[in-house]
Amino acid sequence: MAGSALLVGHRIGNAVELGFIVAATLYIVPRLKAVYPEAPDLLWEAGVPLIVALLVAVVSLLWWQRPVIIAEWREDSGPVLDDLRTELVGAERVSPPYQVTFGGVPKGLLTQALVWWLRTRRDLRVVTFVPSAPISTTVRHSSPDRDGRPLGAPDYDNGFSMRVGHPPQPDTWLWASVFFQAATAINQVPFTVRHAMTAQGSIANALAKFVVVRSRTKRVTFY
Repeated sequence: MAGSALLVGHRIGNAVELGFIVAATLYIVPRLKAVYPEAPDLLWEAGVPLIVALLVAVVSLLWWQRPVIIAEWREDSGPVLDDLRTELVGAERVSPPYQVTFGGVPKGLLTQALVWWLRTRRDLRVVTFVPSAPISTTVRHSSPDRDGRPLGAPDYDNGFSMRVGHPPQPDTWLWASVFFQAATAINQVPFTVRHAMTAQGSIANALAKFVVVRSRTKRVTFY
């Protein structure tokens, strides 16, 4: 229900953006024509509307259409955890498994186009890691791609990443079951949990930063 309401809100936002582009173009064109009467008609018919649309798109992407992913951590099927307090058991110092989901609501056309391009052309990934922690992360299960292969990979020394392989769904984009393993004894030491987005190529990686990952789970303490 909340996802449907947000989706309607984003469609209204698209209509507002289109209306603003039309109104701004109708306001700007006659005034520029008066200053530059010899400019070609193509500039007024296509150039100005395109420039206005691009400016609105940039402001929109930076402001209200910015894609947001919510990361939620749980132990089994319990409530969302504000912080992880992880017991490392046995001689191998392995934690219990945690369930993590990455979800969001598709926003406007520009946001959807950006995520589609990053997802299909530039290997868009959600990255989770614990800087400076002497641990490794194992992805036990994760969302599969259309061929049944897992999208999660323990490809960081102290974290993992997940490829955004499918179009974002209204609630859950990705899910994984993971556990930590410590390389040495860690006693009541808190570490920060980081979430980020990456993509292949410097330009794509910069654009991936427009996709924000937020989470209530900001810290993990091992004992």
